[in-house]
Amino acid sequence: MYVERRKLGELDDRILGFHTGLVEEYAELGVDAAAFADDWGAQNGLMVRPQLWRDFFKPRYAKLFESAHNCGLHVWMHSCGYIYDVISDLVEVGVDVLLLDQPELLGVERLGESFGGKVCFRCPVDIQRTMAKGDLGDISAAAVELMWHLGNFRGGFIGGTYGGPTSNVLKFVPEGFDRAWRTFRRHGKYPLRPPKEAPVRAT
Repeated sequence: MYVERRKLGELDDRILGFHTGLVEEYAELGVDAAAFADDWGAQNGLMVRPQLWRDFFKPRYAKLFESAHNCGLHVWMHSCGYIYDVISDLVEVGVDVLLLDQPELLGVERLGESFGGKVCFRCPVDIQRTMAKGDLGDISAAAVELMWHLGNFRGGFIGGTYGGPTSNVLKFVPEGFDRAWRTFRRHGKYPLRPPKEAPVRAT
């Protein structure tokens, strides 16, 4: 991206055209959303500098998401790792639903304060922290915290599980996901119950 930007740009534009064509074909089949899964984050930051991401990838995402919206589709975007630095950019270019499997890595309360009501979050209980290291009570408490901090009416929250239940980062399989799901079902009704009225984490 630094020494061969023109060539890489040509390649990326071809990939963009391919994906845009797929979006249009799926729209003709009557689907409701287009989902993209690009892991941009490591454990402590983006895999590329934020400004480089904005210069090179953001305009292409804007075109791709615009094509989805023009077809009447919602845009779902998954990305693992620490992507906080570009969430505002993703929202700006049209992400409707943001799928985060490690919400605690980015800070659940901070996510809600910064982006609640601006985008819908779809998250499981954090797969590398609470789901991997907590007990079942911690999982329940974390599920409520997700709903409370991210479940703004104008954005919304979708409680999820994880697509790889055999992953070695998960301590409770399937008990943990079952506990989280039951908690989402129990507390995920408006008006939301604040954390102080919900299960608390073990100390």
